Amino acid sequence: MFRIKKQYQAAIIVCLFLVLITQIAHAATEVDQVQKNVDVAIDTLQETQKQEDGWADEEASLTAKLKEKRQQQELLTKQQERLRKQIKLMQERVMESKRRVAEVERIRLEMGGFLEETFLRLQEQINSEFLPFLTDERQGRVKRLEELLLDDTVSTAEKFRRIMEALQIEADYGRAMEVVREPVLLGQDSLVMDVLRIGRLSLFSRTPDGTRIAVFDQATGSWQPLPESYGRSLRQAIEVANKTRPVEIVHLPLGRINGSSRTGGTQ
Repeated sequence: MFRIKKQYQAAIIVCLFLVLITQIAHAATEVDQVQKNVDVAIDTLQETQKQEDGWADEEASLTAKLKEKRQQQELLTKQQERLRKQIKLMQERVMESKRRVAEVERIRLEMGGFLEETFLRLQEQINSEFLPFLTDERQGRVKRLEELLLDDTVSTAEKFRRIMEALQIEADYGRAMEVVREPVLLGQDSLVMDVLRIGRLSLFSRTPDGTRIAVFDQATGSWQPLPESYGRSLRQAIEVANKTRPVEIVHLPLGRINGSSRTGGTQ
């Protein structure tokens, strides 16, 4: 009986040993599987972490780019607003320039008509002048002005200046006394005489030796002899005009001679 028990015990031990070995092997297999699972989990975790890190870096990069793009957008918006203002200002300037050009053109046309009318009046005044003084000079000035007005290369301002200059010269003729020596047809004689012009009122002439004196008769358009009684006054007036004598009152016949001479005073 004891011997059987030992045999049983040995068998049981063997069985237990086998079971233990089996369990140990099974446990080792489970440990290996768990380890593998753990390793896989760790690898997955590490990979996930890498991806998360990559995503975080990408997110940071995208965030930085987004911020940069927003800044660029704000800058472009400001630039667009500034350009809109500049364009508006330029458009306003263009409109103002067009308005000024139109205004200048209107003034130019009006000024052209004014200058033409003024020239015609000046020409008519010179052509209808009763006193024949500086005829060539004045007619030459009129001819040059006429050519000037027809010249499109000359500015309106220059035309205006020249017309005003001619008017001023004509106006000065009415306030000045002038003496020139030139031929005078007195009756049938052509004599070189000192011709005194008193404004636009009268013309007198006197030979250098004072033997003959005359006045231009506007009624007949010719020179007429003056009485010798005016000789002294005419000589004094000529000296005053030549600035060789102080200004003083002299008595000479002024105006037209049409049957009854009119006597006036001048200085």
